[in-house]
Amino acid sequence: ILVSTAFGTILAAAQILPTLELVNFSTRDQGLGGELFSNSGSVKMLLMFLYPFIFGNISKEFIPISANIGYYRENIAFYGTLTQILALSSLLILRKKKVIVALATIALGATILALGKNSPTYILFEIPPLSFFRIPARFLFITSFSIAILSAFVINKIEDIKKINMVSIIFLVIISLEIFIYWYKFNPYVEANTYLKKPHSALTLSNQLTQNYRYASMWPYLNKQIQPKDWNKETNLYLENFLFLNPDLNMIYNISTSDYYTSLNTRRISLFRNFYSKNIEVADRNNAKIKPFVINLLKLQAVKYLATPYLIDSNNLNLKFTFPGPENSTLNIYELKDPLARIRLVKNTIIVNTVSDLVTQIANEDFNIKDEAIFEGDIEKLKNPYNSYSIENITDKNTELTFDVTSDGDGYLVVADSFYPGWEAKVNEKKQKITAVNGNSRGVYIDKGSNHVEFKYKPKSLQIGASISVIAHLLALLLIIYELKFFKRLSRRFQS
Repeated sequence: ILVSTAFGTILAAAQILPTLELVNFSTRDQGLGGELFSNSGSVKMLLMFLYPFIFGNISKEFIPISANIGYYRENIAFYGTLTQILALSSLLILRKKKVIVALATIALGATILALGKNSPTYILFEIPPLSFFRIPARFLFITSFSIAILSAFVINKIEDIKKINMVSIIFLVIISLEIFIYWYKFNPYVEANTYLKKPHSALTLSNQLTQNYRYASMWPYLNKQIQPKDWNKETNLYLENFLFLNPDLNMIYNISTSDYYTSLNTRRISLFRNFYSKNIEVADRNNAKIKPFVINLLKLQAVKYLATPYLIDSNNLNLKFTFPGPENSTLNIYELKDPLARIRLVKNTIIVNTVSDLVTQIANEDFNIKDEAIFEGDIEKLKNPYNSYSIENITDKNTELTFDVTSDGDGYLVVADSFYPGWEAKVNEKKQKITAVNGNSRGVYIDKGSNHVEFKYKPKSLQIGASISVIAHLLALLLIIYELKFFKRLSRRFQS
């Protein structure tokens, strides 16, 4: 098992190394801390192995927090009663097989880990890599997988006995029926066309937005999160999120946004989220208040439109469009006054060297977001500041951004895209240093004249990881070919 795990890790190096880089750049670089056990499995979940709805069926009724069963959606590892009976019987019928003992041990270990803070092994979560697991209950996936394989071994054993091999087919039919009986109507259903049809909000924003601007929905700070009475009544909530273009629906419709749905935030993203949480207030069911500081933060991210179900009274916003949503809800799309372009030049800089200085300067009322930029670390002073400039021929291919800058003087180029390791910049084919700007943007020095600018994402973590994975996959292929030839030779010897 250890050898298989080690080889599997090498095979997945192309995914693992970039992920480790992200972890080091994120708020989880030292582990999860207090968030670690926020969704631990409840000890009561052990009873849910016998019957998943023993404490109530969330698809038909609301289960209160007082039931103390943890995060219901994560705490179920039920494949059917027969599946679990067969898995247990494998410990008697096939107990001499090492693989059975190994799978049973894995199932037990994963179940114990899934209990999180309620587990006798909770102290292990203080040690990497377990300290990075946000929801311990997800170890139940390994439990379910192991139980399914154990039951399959028993069915395979029965199939080998000619007198009762038909029983194996009966068992498979019963297991399949159990899955359908318990889970077929568990999740809500809606008409496919409801989600296949592009919403009016997406159509409108697609026509209004250019490559140099974005929209925002300010999820989750400006979204109505109403707890439905039961699972099947969440359909309206899902539909509202769909119509209101909550993240990450922008990827489906190719609409540029500053929003993000992620549980693994970079420290720079977390900085902005902290600002939002402190400066946005939901006044009542229909109204919300946004401080001018938040509007400035949106402008720094090249946001031109704000989509929200709330009415917002602000001198910095103009109500541009309204769209009807489910259950009498309404989507309001506001246009920001004097939005800042995604790609632009500035003349003046504010230099910061610490995080506290950065926070202070961004929140400073005297910070002129239009003409100034906050640079982290020293940057070359402008020799001949520009008076006018133009940005043309913008081409964005996800990992590559190119455009042309023409100016009558030198300037600081600010691109309101995330500052992250792996990005390289070239100006007229010459490499340029990228500096972190305005908390989470990129800055480059631009000389007077016509400049062709290229930003390309070439992370070393991916290049090294991909190389390791390719070599490992080739090695695995050679081993498979060798094994096939070995068994063929062995078969010929037996035949002779």
